[in-house]
Amino acid sequence: MPLLTVLALLAIAAVGQAHSMAVPFHRGIVELISNNSVEFIRLSHNGIWQPPLKYIRNRTSPWQETELSTGYRQWTFPTFPSDSPTSVRCGRDSLSWASQTSTLKVKAGDKFEFVATTAPPIIWDDKTKIQWDGCPEGRGGCIPEDYDPTNNFYSFGVAHDGPASVFISRVPEGQNIESYDGSGEWLKISTSGVEFRDNFNWVYWLPSHGARLVAKLPPQTPAGKYLLRIDQIWPGGGDPSGGAGSDPQHYPACAHIEVESNSNSNPLPKGVKIPEVLCRECPGMTFGGNHATWLEALNGTVYPGGPIWDGETVKEDKVVPVTKDWYDPS
Repeated sequence: MPLLTVLALLAIAAVGQAHSMAVPFHRGIVELISNNSVEFIRLSHNGIWQPPLKYIRNRTSPWQETELSTGYRQWTFPTFPSDSPTSVRCGRDSLSWASQTSTLKVKAGDKFEFVATTAPPIIWDDKTKIQWDGCPEGRGGCIPEDYDPTNNFYSFGVAHDGPASVFISRVPEGQNIESYDGSGEWLKISTSGVEFRDNFNWVYWLPSHGARLVAKLPPQTPAGKYLLRIDQIWPGGGDPSGGAGSDPQHYPACAHIEVESNSNSNPLPKGVKIPEVLCRECPGMTFGGNHATWLEALNGTVYPGGPIWDGETVKEDKVVPVTKDWYDPS
């Protein structure tokens, strides 16, 4: 049986055994493919795409956040700030999959790219619906050209407005990456946010307009094992009543990397804690007004997740008004 199918079946079986709440299989698939939300499932290292979930912790679906009466989650359902800390850090029940996740050996200064999909794992081996290699522009996943577009429930890429940021967390001394829960400090190293397009009143969110979600590991990164985390956040609407649609949404995933570096003498700067820095009331997590459209709501706004580290300095990570023509493809 192909590896990807095995992973999908294991995820479903694990939940059925642990929680006795697995939904009928056909119903689960319908709910999954009708969802516009995504999961990050594949990593590129220096331009070479790695197999889906080989270096990224898997997630369990369906899943119940035990402390929440409304905590039922399917594969691509969003994660919320009120979910468990490990869910917010790396995805639902991801720690249970850590021992089955390989660790990618990299060097400080290397580049990474993440790809997201709406497609559930159960169809990843179906070559009539999913294409992993030979995709346009060297991307990490696409839909085959001959697949009937009227049946195309799947897509690759971020569907929601909001920034996508990449973080690293060094595994503390005395711990191993297969059991590290991400409760240590995190440093943000990259954010893909917004640009302002001429002649329009709304902002151009790069992640939801097909931008490549690329991050460079700072050359000053010390050697060691790290969690490499990506999180695309749909910021909440700032509704003080806490009404429907007001809560921010997370789409997190964590990869295992082992860094080779010549900068061992340089300590990492102080980082932030997750989920503490991503609380509902934290900076950047809610934007007042119609945050998806109006320039005034975003100009100078701080992105969520704390400051950003470029290898030399830690600085505020905020919206910078870069303006381009609306039709500029760059």
